[in-house]
Amino acid sequence: YGAIIASSQESLRFYIITLDHPDLLRLPFFFFSKLGMVTLNYIFLIITLLPLTQATRWDLQMDIDEAGVLSLKQEGNNLRIKLNIKSAKGWISVGVNPSDYGMKKADVILLYVNNSQLVVSDCYTANKVTPDCDETQDITVVDFDADITGNGQKNAYFEVVRPIVATGDHDVSLVTGSGKSNTITWAYGAEFDSVIYHGPKRGKVFIKLD
Repeated sequence: YGAIIASSQESLRFYIITLDHPDLLRLPFFFFSKLGMVTLNYIFLIITLLPLTQATRWDLQMDIDEAGVLSLKQEGNNLRIKLNIKSAKGWISVGVNPSDYGMKKADVILLYVNNSQLVVSDCYTANKVTPDCDETQDITVVDFDADITGNGQKNAYFEVVRPIVATGDHDVSLVTGSGKSNTITWAYGAEFDSVIYHGPKRGKVFIKLD
């Protein structure tokens, strides 16, 4: 937490101090000028207390067909994933290490509508079909949002953290330290309620993990 001290005097610089609680104070303040020591009667301290948060520094951020941004970051034994699709009108997803060039046997994170509720789920694809959701959810959901009316009034996005090593029957591990690449796929659809075929709205990126 920090407090900003401000004055209208040109010769007075801005200072940052640390305080335990917000308050509006009036204190005498002294400073040196070219003419010697001058006393200001009083100045107002405008105190603004805000949590100091640090933005995530992603290992990889890439634009996807001008439709959005895919962000990835290795955090110890986990991978942080964020997918943001601009003005989305339907479901969005990220897949990990499919067994083919597409989506077969991929570990999938899916944002969609289930029972009228927007959810993010840990899913999988047995083949080139609609993903099924795992009985055991092995992801930590950080944040998500979307306009489920399908009008595309705002972006659809999710941010999750998943283990690098598979922990469930349908989970797929990421490869680390071997120099081999992992395949990360993305796709999005035209509806939220039905995870129908994405058509050309898909792609992939390859990443190496330590």
